[in-house]
Amino acid sequence: MYLDVSRACTAGEAEGYDGECVTLTSEGTLGVCWGIFPDGRGPEMYGSSNNPGGTYAEKKIACAEACLSRQSVDANKTYALSWDYIIDSTNKPRTEAWSKAVGFSMHRNGRCWCEMVPFEDCTGVDRVGAGAIEVLSFSCDTGKFHFINSVGGGGSCDTKSKR
Repeated sequence: MYLDVSRACTAGEAEGYDGECVTLTSEGTLGVCWGIFPDGRGPEMYGSSNNPGGTYAEKKIACAEACLSRQSVDANKTYALSWDYIIDSTNKPRTEAWSKAVGFSMHRNGRCWCEMVPFEDCTGVDRVGAGAIEVLSFSCDTGKFHFINSVGGGGSCDTKSKR
């Protein structure tokens, strides 16, 4: 059973690919997961100049919705970041547990990356930009649901045990 998707998302929420409102929770300005190389770096959705949001809050929503919908990566980048493969590869798949977005990181200028590695697995020296890059996690708005981001099948939230 999935949550009712008929309500409009409110401040602090972003719309998932299936219309479900997913809650954004700031984990602080931890920096982007960069050091677990080459598998941990998530796809870059926007550079500093092409984020469609105007205000900081709008830029966060744009980044969240890009990650939730598994939008195509920023084509202006000179290196390849993919949803399915590790950096600069077209045939080496990501670690299975790191194949879905768990949140995103955003610099104050709007540049953002989807976070693929659970926050507890990417800490300290594995993160760059601490103090300037905010990290936000995805969750569902009721305790009996948890975020699963199963793009293409099912819903953003399901009734399995809490995360």
